[in-house]
Amino acid sequence: MIDMARLVCLGIFLSLLLSKQALAEVELGANVRAGGLAVRVDGENSGAGFFNGRGTVKTELGGGVDFEGHVFGTVRYLTNEADALIPEREGHGQYRAIDLLLDNDTGTSWQALTFIDRLSLGRSFGPVDLTLGRQAVTFGKAYFWNPLDVFRPFSAEQINRDYKAGVDAVRLDWELNAFSGITLVSVLGSEVDILGRPFGDDREARVDTYGSALVARYTSHISGWDLAVQAGKIYGGTHGGAAVVGDLGPIQVRAEGAYFDAIDRPAGVLSSAKEATRSLFTDYWQAAIGAGYRWPNSLQIDGEYYYNGAGSPEDQLTGLFRTAIGASRQTNTHLSGVRTSYEITPILVASLVSIHGFSDDSGLVQSQLVWSLNDETDFLLTGSAGYGRRPAAGAASFPRALTRVPGSEFGAGRGAVLVEVRSFF
Repeated sequence: MIDMARLVCLGIFLSLLLSKQALAEVELGANVRAGGLAVRVDGENSGAGFFNGRGTVKTELGGGVDFEGHVFGTVRYLTNEADALIPEREGHGQYRAIDLLLDNDTGTSWQALTFIDRLSLGRSFGPVDLTLGRQAVTFGKAYFWNPLDVFRPFSAEQINRDYKAGVDAVRLDWELNAFSGITLVSVLGSEVDILGRPFGDDREARVDTYGSALVARYTSHISGWDLAVQAGKIYGGTHGGAAVVGDLGPIQVRAEGAYFDAIDRPAGVLSSAKEATRSLFTDYWQAAIGAGYRWPNSLQIDGEYYYNGAGSPEDQLTGLFRTAIGASRQTNTHLSGVRTSYEITPILVASLVSIHGFSDDSGLVQSQLVWSLNDETDFLLTGSAGYGRRPAAGAASFPRALTRVPGSEFGAGRGAVLVEVRSFF
């Protein structure tokens, strides 16, 4: 059944792309990234070389229907076999009802991956916009931590954010007036393990209540302030929160908070992998507050404080599993983040990011240089280093010491260097 679902989606993509009516006003695009990564994790060195490509198509079909589709492909060379686990979470995972992974040749050294990351149809009905299919859904206004951004959010450590993965959703945006609106989002998905793989013996397309979401959001603009309130069912529980963003003089201020109520959380002896995974979800509050200022010379500084009620600094292993499954944003309970950027020249931009976890006294420092070679091509040099207590050795050995018990959230990553070239056309 899953093969048939893939073929149907691919057929829709190609037929719309090749139809004469679509080609009349088609907008084609692509971007590629290539580079290499050297990293030291848990006292072991590893590296990777990669080439990523993304093809995009946008067009207007008959009857005012808009179509958007994206195909993503990557080829990677890996020096550590544990790294082969990572792309499993890209091909499927939370909030994806259909596995659109078209090809996956995974080994201990080479890895090839291709899948459809966007496939949606949209239409406007006056003040109402309706979008159906795989699409990016982004809520929240903060930079490091967005409690309201519940659909495959960026992690605080992710420095490159030029593209966000899509989810399988039906989205309705209703513009009430020039200053306010309502958004309803229904996202379909199945329950997955900590590697993003659906539970079960096969990868058949399916949907369940636990892995799906239904969220309502209201936004408004009052006296120079953007307000948002949202609530609903999300992966693993129910959710509600609010956010406000505005300016106090020259300083932008933002605050965002949410509460999560876990459902079907098992108690007592855990009898299966599914129950063990569900036990990672707990009831908790989270909140982020931040401010930012940009000087006339292009220097910009943004800072945030984050309270994470699902943090588990006293049990680092549980905290690691919670972040892997999306039951928590971080292992720490209290964190801060500072981001500084500066245009050295119009074509050379430098940035520095610092994240610190107060609960276990660990942190991460990232720096990046972006050199614009021309209007379509950039060269990026990124470096990062973590500090904090090192992991403790476990009972068994494995590449990258996966059996080791973390000593702190950021203490395992001792350093990484990433060199890449990206081009858009």
